[in-house]
Amino acid sequence: MGTVWKINPIINLMCVFSISMALPFMKTPGLLLVLGVLAVLIKVMGANRAGLKEGIMAFAPFVITAFVLRLAFESTVMEAVDYSFKLFLMFFSFWALASTTDPGELRDGLTAIGLPSWFVLSLFLLIKNVEEGRRVLKNVKTAQMARGADFSRGCFIFRFWSMRTLVVPLIMWGLSRAEELPVALNARGFSTEEKRTSLSNCSLSKMDVGILISTLVAVVLGLKLE
Repeated sequence: MGTVWKINPIINLMCVFSISMALPFMKTPGLLLVLGVLAVLIKVMGANRAGLKEGIMAFAPFVITAFVLRLAFESTVMEAVDYSFKLFLMFFSFWALASTTDPGELRDGLTAIGLPSWFVLSLFLLIKNVEEGRRVLKNVKTAQMARGADFSRGCFIFRFWSMRTLVVPLIMWGLSRAEELPVALNARGFSTEEKRTSLSNCSLSKMDVGILISTLVAVVLGLKLE
């Protein structure tokens, strides 16, 4: 196993944010470059391969649905493929952020640089919910397989249709979670007006700076590639 670097969570966020903002303006060569950059970052930061597969399976139905809908309204298949590939990379980049970043460290780092508490809390809860959603997806998939569902057999269209049994419970879980979080925060007396203490040291290293510069250079090159 290769060396795993501990990357500053703010650097992770800046890399993902820069890539996501540039994706809509990139052509196919630039998108392929971004895919390579994300693959390298995930390798360097030691993301779990099993988690990678679960993440792709989680957002694949949404990307495929977007492709089908786009194809129904666009004149060419390539335009639909380009749109779906950009959507995939956007999901993939945020999955990388959620999988390789400790939410508590990211929260402390963003608070330390003076960002508003409401923004920090929103981002913190987003990443925590992604982690929780992965756990719920795994449990739902296990439960559906115990009831006889099979997600590995048949043609691609049949497997895609079978995934509807995963999407509906995830949506219901998300709605329930949205109702429970405000109640939990109020019960704990949480306030965005008060400054919270920090347990993490979010100093930058040379590796952090190098990764950020490399990512920004790759994004600029991706925008220029035709």
